Amino acid sequence: MAYNNEKLIKLEALQELAQRVKTDYATKASVTELSGRVDELVTAGGEPNVIETVKVNGVAQEVSEKAVDIKVPTKVSELSNDSAFQTNSEVAQAIQTAIAATGHASFKKVDAVPDPEEAEDNVMYLVMNSKTKHYDIYAKVENEVVLLDDTTVDLTNYVEKEEGKGLSTNDYTTEEKEKLAGIEEGANKYTHPAYDAQASGFYKVTVDATGHVSAVVAVTKDDIVGLGIPAQDTTYSPATAQADGLMSKDDKAKLDGMDVATEEEVAEMLNEVFAVEQA
Repeated sequence: MAYNNEKLIKLEALQELAQRVKTDYATKASVTELSGRVDELVTAGGEPNVIETVKVNGVAQEVSEKAVDIKVPTKVSELSNDSAFQTNSEVAQAIQTAIAATGHASFKKVDAVPDPEEAEDNVMYLVMNSKTKHYDIYAKVENEVVLLDDTTVDLTNYVEKEEGKGLSTNDYTTEEKEKLAGIEEGANKYTHPAYDAQASGFYKVTVDATGHVSAVVAVTKDDIVGLGIPAQDTTYSPATAQADGLMSKDDKAKLDGMDVATEEEVAEMLNEVFAVEQA
């Protein structure tokens, strides 16, 4: 691809080429150094790609045609179980044995509380209470059968609802009730002030004591001039080296005439002049 050497260039393209040249130089230096070290090894009697001795845990293995066959165990049964690891079935059996030894409790319904001599360990006896019509729970504790709990609900502090009342007691004071009764109907009802509607436009507004817009007046040219804005048209001069301004037509034409080179064109030009010859 041909390029125009009068076009502008980008620093990004120069940076990319410099980085590539730097990398190529470092690679060549590394390969040269490695080649020298291999030559020194051969000179010293080393033979590349030949294994003379291979040991496994200190035991020499036979080397045949540059190959060593090392047998690696593929099953646990081929290893020595010096740490006494257990199999899945052994672990499951140990867990079941441990669970059985903990003595989990179970429930049993009976007609009467059993005697300590007849009661079983780790058994909770359910005995129907004729008064509450719920079960009482008993268990053997240190050669004695004791009441653990019952299945009734304690409603000692329960207060029944009285017909026609939301609450059975007056939970607020008489003074508060009288204060509430003294508030007039609609005392907190808010009425927004009424104002005349206005069409869309540019207005000066008046705000009353309540913070509402109470009146509007159309803005005039005198109002705008009074803010410091010139009454006549604003003009601007072309920019110079000493003063800000607008761009002149000559400068605009000069800017439009600039042709910036693409990254590909810059790379081609630099490769032609500086590129390192590939090995």
